[in-house]
Amino acid sequence: MTVSSYARSENAGKAIQPDIVIITTAVWGIIEGHPTQIATYRAARNHLFPTDFPSRSRYTRTCAHLALAIKLIRYHFVKGLCNQPPLSAVDSCPVPLCKPIRNGRARVLGTIANLGYNASKDIYFYGLKFHGTVSPNGFLLAYSVAAANVHDIHVIEELAGQAPTRVKVGDKGYLNGRLQERLNEERHVRLVATPRRNMKRKLNELELALMRYRKKVETVFSSLSRLGLQNMQSRSAMGFESRLESILLAYSILLERAHKIEPDTLKYSLGYFSR
Repeated sequence: MTVSSYARSENAGKAIQPDIVIITTAVWGIIEGHPTQIATYRAARNHLFPTDFPSRSRYTRTCAHLALAIKLIRYHFVKGLCNQPPLSAVDSCPVPLCKPIRNGRARVLGTIANLGYNASKDIYFYGLKFHGTVSPNGFLLAYSVAAANVHDIHVIEELAGQAPTRVKVGDKGYLNGRLQERLNEERHVRLVATPRRNMKRKLNELELALMRYRKKVETVFSSLSRLGLQNMQSRSAMGFESRLESILLAYSILLERAHKIEPDTLKYSLGYFSR
């Protein structure tokens, strides 16, 4: 190795790229299926910017500080695609931060994460819970991240404030008479929830149709999970937010492209694999 080539390799990690390049790289890594930020960085250095890309520590810090910028990009992008829809679906999903065997010892994001229960899998997990509002065409209108043990009904008012659609459809976890009355009176939002099995009241035809519509939010959450929502390995709050926003932006871009091929589809991969 010559002196000049050695100097170039030493200075390569000190390179500075525009913020838009860093954001694009983060979203590209998620679309390509790289499970972590480090994996994305390595792929970018190997395939995209072999000689003029920041060092790993600089890249990590830059991504963390760009969380708000990514959020604003995603917000205005989705707003242009979902102009005041009349109804939306709400749901939540667990975001584990470690394997179940480490639940009692985990301290990652300890100021906001704790132990919660995943009813669908009948297991306890350490981490957070993601709550989201989804539009009829599959885009995320609003979201909130809370501790794992926070019940869904304690977050729905925040979601109603972020995305004030006239009707919100949820599962039986949102069944609370006082909450439904308060949302109707204070925010003029009707919350329709699936009745529990031990309740005698049956759903009318309109409510049955809304419940079938609610299945869309489960499909959206499944897509977000495949993109990495339930495999978050960030160790700081800023890093977690940046990774989450990158996942949501990547999903929105893929879904928007898929809609150009098949309107209102929830199969975002159509947009990715088409040419």
